[in-house]
Amino acid sequence: MKKTFAAILIGGCVLASSAVRAEAYHRRCRRDDSPRQMVTASLFVFQPWSAGFRQRLVPNVYLTAAMDRHEDEKDLRFQVGAIYRIPRRMLFFRLYGGGGWEFSRNDGYQYPYLTVGADFWIFYSEVSHPLRAERDPTTRFGFRFSF
Repeated sequence: MKKTFAAILIGGCVLASSAVRAEAYHRRCRRDDSPRQMVTASLFVFQPWSAGFRQRLVPNVYLTAAMDRHEDEKDLRFQVGAIYRIPRRMLFFRLYGGGGWEFSRNDGYQYPYLTVGADFWIFYSEVSHPLRAERDPTTRFGFRFSF
């Protein structure tokens, strides 16, 4: 009985150790589908007009920079920050969230902001909420090009 139990235990350990190595090999060889850079643009129909750039630091973490042109205020707003893209897709959306620092060209204000958004196909949608009482959130919808 002891020999049978020892043989099953040793066989189970060998099987478990080879399964762990196979799983690690599978993860290492799996293709990383997150793009290295992304350019975003909201033009013409969508307000505010916006252009942005995202650079991947590590998988699913990006540095971001965006510039919005607000026609009613005759002002440019700049945002710099970071986002984290959730690694899994929800239906056909890739959700993300993050934050950073926003500042204005004409007014000179500076304050932090939080952002949440979704990427889908070649489009993106984003809500950027400044952490300031008198400022309204900015909604963006436009095109996203990755390379």
